[in-house]
Amino acid sequence: MKYIDFHCDTLMKLFDLYKIGDGSQTVWENECQIDVKRLAEAGYGAQFFACYLWWEDRPFLGSHYKDALKMTELFYKGLEGHEEAAFAGSWKEYLDNREKGKVSCFLTVEEGGDS
Repeated sequence: MKYIDFHCDTLMKLFDLYKIGDGSQTVWENECQIDVKRLAEAGYGAQFFACYLWWEDRPFLGSHYKDALKMTELFYKGLEGHEEAAFAGSWKEYLDNREKGKVSCFLTVEEGGDS
């Protein structure tokens, strides 16, 4: 049986580390709660990575957009060069990755709008 986790805050934590100058940790390997290396070793099927946008603390759309782009960049760069995992943006891509024995990594947005 393959496990799928529909939410983690790893991208937000990596973004915070990036802001203080620690770009050494990636989605592939980090000291946060979730990294793709450990997911691959455990035989996971998929992980959904949330781009959290701090809506109440940062009400200006421009900064949210830039933050989401940076988290997305951290996500893709962290997957580069690792054959055990791949981006998935659809059910079909998940099934293709599963057939190849790869962990599917999805991107999501959390707090992406106002009330």
